[in-house]
Amino acid sequence: MGGERRYDDAIVHHQRALTIGRNIGHRFGEAAALGDLAHVYNQLGRYLEAAEHSRQALGIYREIGHQRNQAVNLTNLGNALRGMGHLDQALTHLQQGLNIFTTIGATGGQAWPLRCIAKVYHQQGHSDHAVDCLRQAAALECAGHRAYDYAMTLGDLGTVLNDIGRPREARDAWNEALSILNDLDPHQADQIRKHLNASGPVENNFSEAEVQGLAGDDARNHCDSLHGIGPVRI
Repeated sequence: MGGERRYDDAIVHHQRALTIGRNIGHRFGEAAALGDLAHVYNQLGRYLEAAEHSRQALGIYREIGHQRNQAVNLTNLGNALRGMGHLDQALTHLQQGLNIFTTIGATGGQAWPLRCIAKVYHQQGHSDHAVDCLRQAAALECAGHRAYDYAMTLGDLGTVLNDIGRPREARDAWNEALSILNDLDPHQADQIRKHLNASGPVENNFSEAEVQGLAGDDARNHCDSLHGIGPVRI
């Protein structure tokens, strides 16, 4: 109930900001409010509204030439389309968002569309591609000292690996995620524990060297200092 109230309050706040932006002719403020509404609607599963608001924001950001926020709203739009089941369209928009983040050198933004692209690939049955995208995202988050996002990506990676019959690697990913989330987000840590409990015991776990390669080249070694860093919103 509390979470729903927060979303309701956020919608009211962003709608007011949208009205003000339009009334005073502040195109950037209008676009920002539209994008914020799209994000909230995506979180609520109101994908049609999320897509419409993302498209409007994207049009304004293209008009004023703000590339980074174009990438953000392409990603929001891709997520909305994925939620509606339009996977090919979703993939197109998510890849466009990733390309812009890459072109402008916004390495901090690249992990988000990569995680979203991985979800599309997994739904399409291209799970090996999903694993590759999640490993890339985890390496970027690790390099950027984004502990919470890194842990959430490892949680997604564990789910994909478990779904495709690689339970030992899945448990390695979940255990690493759990070691971070225990301090940062007890609720998400509980979700990871549920995955671990459901997966059951696994014999012959991978070696430490194999675990270190989970999120890319020695990514885990670089993440030892990440504990205690909170979530970062893209």
